[in-house]
Amino acid sequence: MVAAICHGVGGLLNVKLSKGDYLIKGKSMTGFDWFEETIARRKREVPFNLEAAIKQRGADLRKAFIPMTSNVVVDSNLVTGQNPFSSKEMAKVVVEQLGKI
Repeated sequence: MVAAICHGVGGLLNVKLSKGDYLIKGKSMTGFDWFEETIARRKREVPFNLEAAIKQRGADLRKAFIPMTSNVVVDSNLVTGQNPFSSKEMAKVVVEQLGKI
């Protein structure tokens, strides 16, 4: 299982599988989106647009309907959380997923 939350999903952007495809290609996932960067007034401080990078790698980015609210996405063995407000829900989901193994 691979789990990442908020900006931490950026650590998955360049991970490639043995056949050369990106780990996140074709996966449903989430992470801190560009609108949330705007709300947090952090767009000028962040080195790149995480939302755009996720989409460029071929992933299906799933965002919460209401920004800055909890959103956790599970796709097979990949578990991602959108923002810090997803922490509690994500912890529960990871424990549930581990229980299925």
